Amino acid sequence: MQKVLSDVAHDPNRDAAAWMALAMAHHQLKQTDQARTALAKGLDIVNGKMPKLDSGDFGGGWIDWIIAHALLQEARALIEF
Repeated sequence: MQKVLSDVAHDPNRDAAAWMALAMAHHQLKQTDQARTALAKGLDIVNGKMPKLDSGDFGGGWIDWIIAHALLQEARALIEF
C-alpha cells in the first residue's frame, strides 16, 4: 500500500481504498496510532474528493467507489470503538 500511496491524487477511489487497507493492516499489527491516522487520511479522501451517494454521478469508476466504501466500513468497524 505504501507504493500505491506514494503516487496519490490520480484516483481518489484507489487512494481511499489503499488508506483503508493500510489502516486495517496497522490494526492487525496492533499499531493503533498508525491505524487511526491511515483511517483519517482515507476518510478525508472519501469526504472531500469522492462523489457522494446522492449525487448519482460516479462515472466509470462506480465499482471502485463501492469497493472503497466497503473497505471504509470494514476499517471503521475494526478501528473505531
